[in-house]
Amino acid sequence: MEVKANNPILYKGTGTPYLAIFDNQGIPVMNPLTGIPLGAYISSWSYVYDEEKENLATITIDTGNPDTVDVEALQENRDIFLQWGYIFSDGTFVSSPAINIKVRDFDCIFDSTGTHITIKCIDGTNHLRFMPPHKPTEDTDDSMVKFLDSGCGLNVGVIIERFE
Repeated sequence: MEVKANNPILYKGTGTPYLAIFDNQGIPVMNPLTGIPLGAYISSWSYVYDEEKENLATITIDTGNPDTVDVEALQENRDIFLQWGYIFSDGTFVSSPAINIKVRDFDCIFDSTGTHITIKCIDGTNHLRFMPPHKPTEDTDDSMVKFLDSGCGLNVGVIIERFE
């Protein structure tokens, strides 16, 4: 019986995990006080992928800056992108593709240790599940092709594959 070895993800067994947050333009979301990406202030996060229900991300950010609660990209109903991975000691990295999610809930606590923000997000395409079907009219500006090119009105990519 042949045993196949798994290639480890971590370089020499070590790596620093990271989570990067980007706004809907693909620009890193920054701490307005320090100019450092907010990903550096994340104390915990989770992303639950579910085939049948909505995907759910929960992110906790701890900063000493109360103005962090006013960061426009983190407000409810805003689209953000997440990307996670590892940074290795030699400066190389491995990362996931960026995923689109929508901020569903924003909660913050101010105390003597700083500002603590918890955001809960759903997958960015979740709205597709509840959208009424598109009904093209004879107007050339309302064609199915233009509807798909606009990402079904949700600014998401659409791929059509034909299987035979």
